[in-house]
Amino acid sequence: MITIIIFVAVLALLVLAHEAGHFFVARRAGVRVDEFGFGFPPRILGIYRDPETKKFVALGPRRSQKLLSHDHRADEKPEAKHAPYHEFPATVYSINLIPLGGFVKIKGEEGQHKDDRDSFAHKKPWVRSLILSAGVLMNVALAAALLSIGFMVGIPAIVGDELPAGARVFNQKVEIIEVLPGGPASAAGVLIGDIVVNVNGEPVSNQKEAFDRLSAASQTGDVQLDVRRGDRVESLVIAPKVITEIGRPGIGVALADTALVRLPWYRAIPEGVIATGTFFIEILRAFGAIIANAFRGAPVTDQLSGPVGIAVMTGQAARLGFSYLLQFTAVLSLNLALVNILPIPALDGGRLLFVVIEKIRRGKTVPKGVERALHAAVFALLLFLVIIVTAKDISRLF
Repeated sequence: MITIIIFVAVLALLVLAHEAGHFFVARRAGVRVDEFGFGFPPRILGIYRDPETKKFVALGPRRSQKLLSHDHRADEKPEAKHAPYHEFPATVYSINLIPLGGFVKIKGEEGQHKDDRDSFAHKKPWVRSLILSAGVLMNVALAAALLSIGFMVGIPAIVGDELPAGARVFNQKVEIIEVLPGGPASAAGVLIGDIVVNVNGEPVSNQKEAFDRLSAASQTGDVQLDVRRGDRVESLVIAPKVITEIGRPGIGVALADTALVRLPWYRAIPEGVIATGTFFIEILRAFGAIIANAFRGAPVTDQLSGPVGIAVMTGQAARLGFSYLLQFTAVLSLNLALVNILPIPALDGGRLLFVVIEKIRRGKTVPKGVERALHAAVFALLLFLVIIVTAKDISRLF
């Protein structure tokens, strides 16, 4: 239950930050925002501030699940059976039933009301591009903020010979940072992130000591490796074999001295920004590897995680400590930014692509019917992919 609560809280932070980017830039550009929602409908609860009475008005789940009626046919009169455009006089802030995302409902986002000054469709391409890009930029900014805070309170890092000026190091340990796939350690159940406690019953205090003892023990027979995993210690027996890469017996792991590194605030902020760039580049490389593997025929879903898998990883990060959860949340935020900026219909990058096409065609837009159909089709495909990945995540748990 705690894992679910933490996961929903992390998801809420990421989604609210993303949608807040769209919201604030749209409002700043003079575009009306009809609804700011967490989760997907149906609505559980909504609230708005009446501009006349200055009082807040609550909306229950039965109060008009359909917030707006945007699409009036040209041959219908306003007094026909359609509801008026603004069902509510101000932005509605809502909590919805399915807590796996969020949305901002912007006037004119589907191309309607082009003559209204407060419509998205009325704005110039560069303004619309800013609004569409704002969510991604907010996620990047959130990651930088989280990593900066992490450096202030202490963030997990590999401890080398050189540390930033003013750095304080604590909780130093020997961590397994890589496990050779199919190697002896992998077969015995060793995981990335395990903390080495003992080698053949003897405690180790640093990476060099652990490496020397593992190398010596691998020459004589089975190795008993005690590792700390979360709040428990696992005792694993590993049968060494010759590792091709090094040409001698080993167990197939890479070790590093890791610790929590704390910096003064004036160093934490620039280091947080630098770390954001480093993580983003690594995520780009990983994404490129997934695409390359897909072209080689490798199953893409095996390399992805859905809501269930992310929830499990969130729980694991939380059990390691607050600093680890901060770092994990920052990485998730960067992943969300990268995915959303892809030029794929149904995503922010796809909508941005249509604005770019309009600019290239000197104001001639892609027919709205075609654009809507593409968004709907790709959204359905993405939803199908999420279902498949989620099913695989669940199968890994059992």
